[in-house]
Amino acid sequence: LMRVWTSKLCLDHPNIFGGKILTVVSPAVECYSDDGTPCGSESGHAFLRMPDIIKAFYTCPYEVFEMGDYETKYYVLLRLAAAQPIQVIYTCNPSTVYLLGNRLGQFSESIIRDIHDGTLSSEHKISYDLALRLKSYIKKNPARAKFLERALQKGNGKLMPKFVWPEMAAIACWKGGSVSMYLAKFPRFYSSEIPVRDIGYFSSEFRGSIPLSDKGSEGVLAVPANYYEFFPITQDRKPAAHELLSIHQLEKGKQYFVYVTTTAGLCRYDMNDVIEVMDYFEETPVIRFVQKGKGMISFTGEKLSECQVTKAVEQAFEAFKDPYEFIAAVGELVDDTPRYTFLIEFERPMEAMLVKQLANLIENALCTLNVEYAAKRRSKRILPPLVKIIQPGEYDQYRKRMIEIRNSDGQFKILKLTSDESFQKNFQTQMEISAAA
Repeated sequence: LMRVWTSKLCLDHPNIFGGKILTVVSPAVECYSDDGTPCGSESGHAFLRMPDIIKAFYTCPYEVFEMGDYETKYYVLLRLAAAQPIQVIYTCNPSTVYLLGNRLGQFSESIIRDIHDGTLSSEHKISYDLALRLKSYIKKNPARAKFLERALQKGNGKLMPKFVWPEMAAIACWKGGSVSMYLAKFPRFYSSEIPVRDIGYFSSEFRGSIPLSDKGSEGVLAVPANYYEFFPITQDRKPAAHELLSIHQLEKGKQYFVYVTTTAGLCRYDMNDVIEVMDYFEETPVIRFVQKGKGMISFTGEKLSECQVTKAVEQAFEAFKDPYEFIAAVGELVDDTPRYTFLIEFERPMEAMLVKQLANLIENALCTLNVEYAAKRRSKRILPPLVKIIQPGEYDQYRKRMIEIRNSDGQFKILKLTSDESFQKNFQTQMEISAAA
């Protein structure tokens, strides 16, 4: 399926192999289970399995992605990439594409100096083994440094991808779901003329679609690879096996939950994903990923669920003890970086010191329950959680307003996790304190 996707990209953009590929992956092995089974990222796993002919186009060796220090990793990655002509950026999350542009500007002077001198800044500590591995990548290049100095002037004192890599032919990343908000920010660093190709609906569990154009995020359902079943999102319940729909029963314009059976052993696995049928390619549905299912948010791959938020709160309050009237978490962007804000109403006034303690307890619990959230926090791709103490009685007033609007007390429900930032406007806040950075 990856070959099919790549071949279509090559047909549409023949110049993509005229230079290097800048990619960002997570380690293939990040930890081990109790029985010694390696656990890690599919992106790193796929990187290692690529044919050597493809690996030859990468800007850096895999060992760079295993570095523990986030800032050092991105510095080394961009210092190597800035010395080379980049034709394609390929990474799953568009937030990473945006981050590359942002960090390139921050590291501008050090990158130019290192490329001129053939060095790696002493501000960034790397292991002896990695230094040996990078030796063949790090060479003096005064001519490239001079080119970058001109690019620096065009970027008003900051290196920008559109001036550093004017030959770039394409960007490949996800374009659908909640991560799509980053696409609108690309022109800040990248030329608006660069086509962006969605890499398809896929995850660690399976690959589900093959986009065939730069338009939108939709792709042809990958029917040779898996067996798919569906259930309409309009029916708010868990379906019985006989109620699941096959591919030929799908309707254009309708949205469905996805259940997948794979050759790896998953059987009618509930992905908690919502897809929409956009069109047909001959007789095969063309689908787009809409969002994670009920009660789940994923800004940068963390896939935080309402269940995890609830458990994190329960764990935090085991140590905290003070009873609360109401609690909900809101996923939001703060200056382009995601953050989870917890709205909490207590029965009694709270001291700032105790609220700080609670924020740290929630943070620790979230990191324990969700390894992806923990990884994104370590790499600073997600800000520390913020606790907002709302005025006493606010939740009761909100509940009354919602019941009056819907005219049904029994139907009133409130999610413990939402990405609707306007939800916070329903409550007046007494105090807000962040967990430790």
